[in-house]
Amino acid sequence: AIATDRQLSKYSKLYEERGCTTVRFIAPAMASLVFHTTLHQLVEQAMQTTSQVYATKTNPKLYIHLFSNNGAFSFCSLIYLTQRP
Repeated sequence: AIATDRQLSKYSKLYEERGCTTVRFIAPAMASLVFHTTLHQLVEQAMQTTSQVYATKTNPKLYIHLFSNNGAFSFCSLIYLTQRP
């Protein structure tokens, strides 16, 4: 099952209480399982949002909290996109 924003917001709250800035991202299941190009596009959008948020931070730190297979597929896409020429 895909996580909901309601579920992710609980984790975001924990991180925010510790002084972290959070960006939540949920990829549709079909994007992870079938349409890798779509997943790359969604992850790229999340990367752009994260870059904009962190551009205003001094000494920014990034923690990535993943849920299940969908999170793992999204992370693989993130790694792919950050290592391409």
